[in-house]
Amino acid sequence: MGNDQHCVKIEIISDKVIEYREESECISSAEFAEEILKPVGITVKKENVVCRERYITVSAEISTEQLAEICAMESVVDVLGKVGEPYPT
Repeated sequence: MGNDQHCVKIEIISDKVIEYREESECISSAEFAEEILKPVGITVKKENVVCRERYITVSAEISTEQLAEICAMESVVDVLGKVGEPYPT
């Protein structure tokens, strides 16, 4: 398995916040997402974060090694490839 880069959307579940009505709440959620993803070397940029109900979606470019680590995380519920790219394996 190589160390190729994948453009993905990482969906994280947060039971801390039920609904995101204001941008400030989503920014706070970006900080939560960074806490989750920082141990595998992913820096979360606030402009790459979308909040929906209890889910935080983070767009990122990750390596195959990071993908394997992320998929094993309890808080990560899904990892989606972007349109036009092969689905990450």
